[in-house]
Amino acid sequence: MASLQLSGYTMQCEFVESVVDYECPLCLHVTREPSLTSCCGQHFCQACIQKTLTDNKPCPLCRSGSFTTLLDKKQRRRVLDLKVYCDKKTVSCDWVGALRELEQHLGEKCLFVSVDCPYNCEEAIERRFLGIHEALKCPKRPHSCDYCLLEGTYQEIQDDHLPVCPKYLVECPNECGVAPPERGQLEEHLRECPLAMVECELKELGCEEVVQRKDVDKHMEQAAQKHLRLMASHYLKSQRRQDKKIIRLQGELTEAREQHRKELSGLASQIDLIKMHSSLYITELNKIGHRTNTC
Repeated sequence: MASLQLSGYTMQCEFVESVVDYECPLCLHVTREPSLTSCCGQHFCQACIQKTLTDNKPCPLCRSGSFTTLLDKKQRRRVLDLKVYCDKKTVSCDWVGALRELEQHLGEKCLFVSVDCPYNCEEAIERRFLGIHEALKCPKRPHSCDYCLLEGTYQEIQDDHLPVCPKYLVECPNECGVAPPERGQLEEHLRECPLAMVECELKELGCEEVVQRKDVDKHMEQAAQKHLRLMASHYLKSQRRQDKKIIRLQGELTEAREQHRKELSGLASQIDLIKMHSSLYITELNKIGHRTNTC
């Protein structure tokens, strides 16, 4: 792209024809805003000659100590009409046009210029690939979940949402062949999946077999004798526990009765003692009363 500096157009602009007649004597670039001096009639870039005037220096070409400048609009039109190649000529852009059109060409039309992604993904893409990038490659392009239609960026949906989307279709871990359930229904599906491994219904009786849910009935039928033995064994063990419990309770009852008997016996002895003391007390009272009456 033409370098729009304060001085002239740099030579990175590749002109189609010779531009020696349009060069600024100071910056040696094609004059930008060509200003004509009143002393020697030379064209300089406006920014270049203005610095000379500001510093009160003589004309760089004829050394005149006093001079003025005038923007040469006709010369500016000639410069802007110069034919240039696109800066991206080396990468196959075949555009050729006037210098005045180069900036617009590079800014809006050239397919080989790198431009910023409109979704701010911080990636620069050649304009010719921008459409593909926006539609298929940009991680920040607008995107919605294919399952629950939640909207966000492609990266957000893929990295953060899909791993937890309740409507995302997942395969049964048992590969039962049933239509893939939604993630939110997987737990319910596993409670009914015919290929899920389940424990025998008589696990508490001691059967440690684990079979697929679809084979539970077959297992119960084939292991009937085993289950009967386990049930009998369980009953006997239970009966023994009950017998031991009964014996223990009978022992506790006997101990309680003996303790109660001892407590009653003690209470009876105390009652007899109280009666005896009461009788003695009454006898003494009678004696005291008799002596009082005799006196």
